Amino acid sequence: MSNEISLQTIITAAVRAYLHGDLPDIGDDEPVLPTRSATPDEIVAALAEAERQDDAVADTDRSGSSPGSARTELRAPRANQLTAAEIMGCIERGEDPWADAHDEAAGPGPAPLDQRFPRLTRAAAGLAAPAIRDALADQGGIILIEGIDEALFATTRKIVWDYVLPALRDADPRLADRIPAIDHARAPENRSRKRLYPEATFAALGRLETCIVLGSLDHLPPEAEMFVAARTRLPPIDAEIVLAMLRASHSLTGLVADDAIRDRLPPDADLARLPHLAIIAAFRAPTTLSVADSLARFAARLPASPGSATRITLDDVVGLPAETRAPLDRLVADGRAWLRGEVAWRDVPPSVLLHGRPGTGKTRLAHAVAGELGCPVIATSYAGWQSEGAGHLGTMLAAMRASFDAARNSAPCILFIDELDSFPVRRSDHHNDRYDTKIVNGLLAEMNRLPGMEGVIFIGATNEPAAVDPAILRSGRLDTTICVAPPDRAGLADILTFYLRGAEIPKTVIESIAAQLLGLTGADAETVVKRARSLARMSETSLSETHLRAAADQVAQPEDAARLRRIAVHEAGHAVVARALGMAVERVTIGMSGGETPTRGLPYMTPDSARDRLTVIMSGRAAEELILGDVSSGSGTSSGSDLANATTLAAQMHYQWGFSKSLIRIPDSAVEDILRLPAQDRCEIDDLLQGAAAQANRILKDRRREVEALADRLVDEREIDLEAEEDDRTIEEKTRDGCHPRIDAHASPPVMPLIGDATGPDP
Repeated sequence: MSNEISLQTIITAAVRAYLHGDLPDIGDDEPVLPTRSATPDEIVAALAEAERQDDAVADTDRSGSSPGSARTELRAPRANQLTAAEIMGCIERGEDPWADAHDEAAGPGPAPLDQRFPRLTRAAAGLAAPAIRDALADQGGIILIEGIDEALFATTRKIVWDYVLPALRDADPRLADRIPAIDHARAPENRSRKRLYPEATFAALGRLETCIVLGSLDHLPPEAEMFVAARTRLPPIDAEIVLAMLRASHSLTGLVADDAIRDRLPPDADLARLPHLAIIAAFRAPTTLSVADSLARFAARLPASPGSATRITLDDVVGLPAETRAPLDRLVADGRAWLRGEVAWRDVPPSVLLHGRPGTGKTRLAHAVAGELGCPVIATSYAGWQSEGAGHLGTMLAAMRASFDAARNSAPCILFIDELDSFPVRRSDHHNDRYDTKIVNGLLAEMNRLPGMEGVIFIGATNEPAAVDPAILRSGRLDTTICVAPPDRAGLADILTFYLRGAEIPKTVIESIAAQLLGLTGADAETVVKRARSLARMSETSLSETHLRAAADQVAQPEDAARLRRIAVHEAGHAVVARALGMAVERVTIGMSGGETPTRGLPYMTPDSARDRLTVIMSGRAAEELILGDVSSGSGTSSGSDLANATTLAAQMHYQWGFSKSLIRIPDSAVEDILRLPAQDRCEIDDLLQGAAAQANRILKDRRREVEALADRLVDEREIDLEAEEDDRTIEEKTRDGCHPRIDAHASPPVMPLIGDATGPDP
């Protein structure tokens, strides 16, 4: 029996036991376990009583058991006698031919339910997880069920004893002779008092037996962690749990119309947020499909989720590139698996760094992950912490700790910290070093708490990863790094279409505007539509193409053929030289806002690979000079421009990486402020830049026709996915040019981002 089938079996069996009393009891009452003060005779008597109850269960007839059936006799489904068309007709009428028997409809739902119904299904799902059943089978230690309100300890304890443990014993042969104690750990009334083991827990551990403990590890003695065999929480209601409930409550066959029900159910994130009363009310509907419809109606009335203005999911983030979506989907899948108790928290990589330009939607993505998991967002930032007490060190550190404490107390949740690049990089030469160091060390200390904060997914965001202290980014603190790039042309068109809903704008116009906005962010596309609607209101007319194009010209520069051609030549120069030097070029993108040519190379630098990288950075400017006869200011307009990146790289080669005669390493601040270096040093750096420019020019002269042909393609297509090209000759084939041999000095597997000229040349 697979773990997945076992999970469904146990949930369904527990629900049947609750509704129909199908399963044998372990006993009317839990055996009274000996306490720390028990006499030997009392211990023997308690163990004898447990063995007697165990024998009673073992002798019970199990002949009627089958997956999902408990002991209720199941019947053949009506669907077995119907054609596919007839089954579809039943479903369209709201009937479930899989739940109905061949001679009888499943009939109305169960008798009036109480608050135990949804809680017991969650408890069954949590304890049915393979890791929990393994811990029960191993015998000995604590199985900790966290996140339960202390007011519900007694109810949960009885649910587990009366319904869940019998279902577990019935489904898993390893558990047939297991009768664990069930206890709870309450918060001490006085925080200064020593934390003690609950009586039953103490007794069970002393006998090397298992004890299920409801409560927090913080409420047990510090050494209790060594006894914890498994930890779980009651998972939220999701589609799989609903299906298991329906097989027990609304089916005579143990089957239901799974696909049709899934189609009608709301997303798992919404199901997780439904109050138990809504679940109970929905299950009073007469058929499986009407239950699903009722749940969907309740979900549609849910208020916005905590921590965000409106609840969103990843599907609501329009224009999200597949390479950005994939790791977030994995994060959500891991989070859901943990919520269902299928994996231990230690097996979940619970931290992510989102990096990208302002406006790419990093904050929105954090809220979308929370929406997928149905959990709140605890959002903060460097500026938010610093505003506490006007940036006083002690107050800021206290604010940090308060945010992490709030996340721990709100688990499961997302802890989102924006502006990670605002935290200063610790440097020994900085005049404010002591303050900066203590601030960053304070953050690191809080991040070190994360592995023990089960259910807290940490998402950090930054515009520039290079500006973040490396200790913050190391593996173990931030496990996954995701680049949130501006949307491509198709993504921009999707974003425009989303915000233009209700307006009659031709698809060709939207695609044309998307091409003009290429290189800008989703926030920019949203701004275009908002301005267009404002222009339409001012003119007292309906939104039209005229308004949209006028707004696009305000946000992005108007189409200019000469500028676009220059940008295309510039980016083609980067791409051609990079490929000639053995670097993988992912794609080339141009727009009126500039261009981008991300490439990949080695994850480290050697003198040769650094010079090659420097040559690629200088090749955009060299292509302009070769093809157009002059250069523009675009190569040096900002701190992220080609000349700025090349200057920094040359300084690192000469004064930090030991690629020159001197092995002295200068501090980072000197590299960033090149004017602080002596004139002779600046001349040596300039020599490296001039040499790289000359090398780029030599390569481009040999491949001039290739550069021009690729630039022509870029003007027409605006973006080209070069990674999708079949081989190194594809560019030449597609541009109808001759094939040049590849310069194979450093042909190595592409593994890291190298350049991304996001500004492009000015006209």
